[in-house]
Amino acid sequence: MSSQQRNVIGHVDGGSSGDEDNLATVSTSTGRTSGQKKRQRTSKAWETFNFIPGNQFEDNIPRAQCKNCPKLYMVNKGISNLSRHSHKCVGYATEVPVSIVGNSKPIDQTKFKELMAMAIIKHGYEFAIVEHGGLQNVMAYLNDCFKSFTRNTAKSHCLKIHKREKEKLKTILSEVLGRLCLTCDLWTSCATEGYLCLTVHYVDSEWKLNTKILNFCHIAPPHSASGGSRGRPPRATAQPSSGSEASIALISLSVVVIRPSVIL
Repeated sequence: MSSQQRNVIGHVDGGSSGDEDNLATVSTSTGRTSGQKKRQRTSKAWETFNFIPGNQFEDNIPRAQCKNCPKLYMVNKGISNLSRHSHKCVGYATEVPVSIVGNSKPIDQTKFKELMAMAIIKHGYEFAIVEHGGLQNVMAYLNDCFKSFTRNTAKSHCLKIHKREKEKLKTILSEVLGRLCLTCDLWTSCATEGYLCLTVHYVDSEWKLNTKILNFCHIAPPHSASGGSRGRPPRATAQPSSGSEASIALISLSVVVIRPSVIL
């Protein structure tokens, strides 16, 4: 190999070595730069804590100080202790109820009783539900202005609603231009007691078919033809969609019982 070729090879090897050194230098420099970047504190725990650098302490360990009390916590191995402190901090706990009380408003006791009566009617609750301690505790937690009431008060409001809606239905039916159709259905309660339901059907001024329940009547057993044939002869007849002569006789006799209380 000639001296010129050895110089060329040496030059190439030397250049390669120099490039590696430069790459190592860049890589090391980049590593120092990325390591010097400050980590973003995105946890919600920092909303109630202030970060204190470690150079302010002898052990050079960074700490976090609560904004509501002078408590300090080390944060070099995690911040789970900050979250635990937020739940039990006295200064933090006293601030939460203030916003809740500020947003609360006085309760209209009459409106509340009416809404409770509507819930009893709609879902078939017993009147004694208003006296249940569990429900009263829930209501008191939602608003300090809550005042409990008795089952008799709940019953009274239910009867007021019934009377009011009954008068509304009277007015509506008196203004119906077409004919009214009455139907009778036998219903059975959850206690297996039989009831006769009287329903009215009509078409309003907008040509919409409406159905309203007029009344209920308890039907004492036995629910048979012999049991339903006792008493006065029927003054109204019924024609159920499917049934026997016994059911026809029972419904016909029951209409006589309901007739005095029908609003038509």
